[in-house]
Formats: sequence, structure tokens, C-alpha cells
Amino acid sequence: MVLIAILAVAGLRHLHRKPSDDGAAIAVPAPAVRNSTAAHPNNESKVIAALVPKKPPTTTVPPPQFPLHAPLDQADQVVVEVRSAAEAGDVAAMRILGEALNKCAHADMRSDEEIEAPAAKWSIDLEYAKKQGVAFGNADLPRMAAGRSEAKKRLRDSCRKIPAEDINTASVWIDRAADSGDEDAAYDRAALLAERTADLITIGRNSVAPMRGCPPPEPVARDECVAGL
Repeated sequence: MVLIAILAVAGLRHLHRKPSDDGAAIAVPAPAVRNSTAAHPNNESKVIAALVPKKPPTTTVPPPQFPLHAPLDQADQVVVEVRSAAEAGDVAAMRILGEALNKCAHADMRSDEEIEAPAAKWSIDLEYAKKQGVAFGNADLPRMAAGRSEAKKRLRDSCRKIPAEDINTASVWIDRAADSGDEDAAYDRAALLAERTADLITIGRNSVAPMRGCPPPEPVARDECVAGL
């Protein structure tokens, strides 16, 4: 009986002993830490937005305009209408004046017959292309050719009313408008510069060709000769 009592007491002590009595540690899960950033996904973007300096919205300034009433193919009327404004410093008027004078500098000043002959050939070429299957839609090709030659003659007659010394100032007005910040005038100036460069190259070829013994009459022959040097 005494032995049974001892065993019973030992069993009770084993059941009620602490986990640390036998040196075995029981892992207790750590309490979950709440991620405030994950809980609020917009926090990061809000912080970045607060740090980045605010910029005013980009605004586009329309190019200067001039209320032109004269038809563009009547250069003399355009010059009369815009000259006073251009001389007063209106940037758009400067550009329009320079462009009108530049048109006259490149106008076809030949006779009616000489202007109409290429237009007639152009009309024939278009009709031939149309018969070969080239699509031109519902375009009236003969009328287009006639309109082209008539526009050249109108510009020619208009430019005849402008003194040559005024026509020679075309680039001056374009330069003034470009220097004043007119973007279209800047493109005009670039085109004039490219044209002058091409003219200088042509003059150089024409002067070199006779020195090399190339035939001078035909431009194609001169170009081929220079190209073969």
C-alpha cells in the first residue's frame, strides 16, 4: 500500500510540473505586427506627391495672327494691306509681307503662252496616267491644269505692280519676323538659306565645268561631268 501511494504522488507531480522543469522550451508565436503601410497603400504615393514640387500646367501660346483680307495670290494687295503694320512692328505682318515679296521673287514672269504650254503638257500627262490606272478620284484634270496656269499668271501680273527694290527686301522682313520669335518666319528663313546654298553649289558646278573641259550648253551634261570628277 505504501508503494502504491508513492507511485500515485509521483504521477501527480509529473502531471503538474512546469514546462521549464525538464529544460524543453515551447515556442510561443509572437504577436502579429500590423503593417501600417500595407493597410494604407496610398500612403507612399501621398508622401511622394508631397515632396515633389508642384509645377504649373504647360500653356501653349498661339502664333501671332494678322487679319489679312487680301487674296494671297494678289501679292500687291497683300503688300499694301500689311506694310504699315509691319513697319510698326507687328510680327505677323512682317512675316506675311516677307512671304508675299518672296513669292514675287520666284514668280513665273514669262508670257501667257510660255506659262500655258507646261500646264497643257501636265494635263496630258495626268490624263495618260489616269488611263494607265492611276486613281485621281473625281478630279477634273484639265480644269486643274488650267487653274494652275491661271494662278501663275495672276501672281505674275500682281508682282509686276511691285517695285523690284521692294521685292529684294523679302528676306529682310522674314529675318525681322524670325528674330522677333515668329516660328513660321524661322522656317521661311531656313528655306531661304537652303535655297541660297543650292544656288551656290550650282554656281560652283557651272564655273568648274568649263575648266574641266565639260560641255557648257546643257545643265545635265555639266552635272554629269562634275559628278564624274
